[in-house]
Amino acid sequence: MKTIDSLTILKCDVAKLHQTVDSLQNSLAFHELQFKMNEQQNIIAQVEGFYESAWLKLIIVITILGVLIPLIAQYLQRQNLKDLTDFILKQVNTGFEHKLKELREYNEQKIAEETKNYRQDLENLKKENEYTLLELDGSTFYLQGRSLLIDKNYKNAARDFLKATSIWLNSRRPDRSKACLTNFLISIRNLPTRAEFDKFNQSLEVDCFTQLADIKANPNSNFVEAKINEIEEFIAQLK
Repeated sequence: MKTIDSLTILKCDVAKLHQTVDSLQNSLAFHELQFKMNEQQNIIAQVEGFYESAWLKLIIVITILGVLIPLIAQYLQRQNLKDLTDFILKQVNTGFEHKLKELREYNEQKIAEETKNYRQDLENLKKENEYTLLELDGSTFYLQGRSLLIDKNYKNAARDFLKATSIWLNSRRPDRSKACLTNFLISIRNLPTRAEFDKFNQSLEVDCFTQLADIKANPNSNFVEAKINEIEEFIAQLK
């Protein structure tokens, strides 16, 4: 009986021990489950905190960029505008200076050409005036000689015709010298003696023979060459 009771008690103790072990196991599993749940909650909280922090940082970064980017863009635009303005001004100034230099060189060249043309025109006008004055003098002496010839003032007429001959030979109309020398011969033919001719010759500032020699040496003497020979023959036969 005692053995049976002992076994019964032992079984009871084992059953209690199993209950205790089960209780411990259940408690351990509960604590383990609770730990895992707490761990998961911590992880979730950390993740939530990370995302909340990340979103906050992102919002801050976006806000900062939203403020900085327009400022930076505005600065860059201003800088680019300044650079562009400086470049344009430089190009304009360079182009203006180049055009100014070209204009100055053109003006200097144009002024030089106009001055040269003006001087040439002035020189041509001067020559034109000289020829005009020569022709005027030639016409004056010729007409004066004709008037004296008509008045039978042969010596003075011969003097003026000889002077007109030299003038016309140096003008643009050297052919007119022939008529002057023809009238000179007519005038001296009215000095019938050598004495009369010598008296006439002495009254001249430059003697007749010197003037005739100058006329012969003139480049245009071909107009009067035959007439000079005729005059020299007439003078040579005077007695």
